Amino acid sequence: MFATVRNSVQTAFKLATLPVLVFLFFRFYFHSILKVAIGYPFLTDYDFVFPTLIAFFFLVHLLESEDPLRLAFHRWGAAIAALSFGVFLVLGPALLPWRPVWFALAFCTIASSLFVWIRPSDFYRHTKSYLIWFAVLAAASKVVARFALDFLWEPAAQLTARMSCGVLAPFSSNLVCKYHDEQATGFYQMLMHPTFSVSIGLGCGGMEGVSFFVFVGLLILMASGENFGFKNSAKFLLYGAIGIFCMNVLRILIFFLVGIGVQYVKRAWGVDASGLLILFHNSIGWILYSAFLIAYVRYSKVGVAWASPARPDHRSAGSSLAPVP
Repeated sequence: MFATVRNSVQTAFKLATLPVLVFLFFRFYFHSILKVAIGYPFLTDYDFVFPTLIAFFFLVHLLESEDPLRLAFHRWGAAIAALSFGVFLVLGPALLPWRPVWFALAFCTIASSLFVWIRPSDFYRHTKSYLIWFAVLAAASKVVARFALDFLWEPAAQLTARMSCGVLAPFSSNLVCKYHDEQATGFYQMLMHPTFSVSIGLGCGGMEGVSFFVFVGLLILMASGENFGFKNSAKFLLYGAIGIFCMNVLRILIFFLVGIGVQYVKRAWGVDASGLLILFHNSIGWILYSAFLIAYVRYSKVGVAWASPARPDHRSAGSSLAPVP
């Protein structure tokens, strides 16, 4: 297992290095040089970073498990990547008013840098090439969750807020849970401490993580080659979605406690770590989601698709995808 995962990590790292560098350059170019904000009130370019990288690793691992990808430097691929880079550098600023077009062109430009090491035909001729579409949906999970699951965001945020307050309240007499009904942002709850407070709004309800898990779960199920049946597959997705939702509550609790600690450090030693706290806020959720996802897949029956490069036929009428002890 570990040798397979190590090879997948090496392949994914080699493939992803150039696209990540291209992304970082364009982010610096548009944000720091041109001074423009990219995206929508609920969606920015940063929202694609973690889900894309995680989905890409799962995709590479599952493709490698079936038929190893052959990486080599391709001059034509490098020429296409350089041409795409130049075109977007010139046309990108002019396309900013048409944000869907801008995002589509940015995606194609970044994706084209993959062709430096692998031919496009190596993807679409692969026996599991259809997995690419599930990986793309996982990368765009926030967009899907925002539109397809919009009706769930408010009740999910309410449940998250009440669970967070319910867990923290018994441990601190200084904690105040205050509810608001803001017309601009919808329902949210304030967790208030004498030194730090956080607001739990619609975007904190965990639907982004749940949507991401569902698409990655479908990606893994489709790659497994197993006939688990609708009932067991639904159980696998349902239990995983509940687990991801709980990870989101844990994310809020950890951020709240870390925020209190940061404020104590600031008062005691005068060290302002607000910038690091924001970075922690933006990253801790995806770290927890990734850890849960890997552990959940590893210790479930579907883990055979994750762990084994040469999967035997394990079809059986009694297969179950629930985590095993």
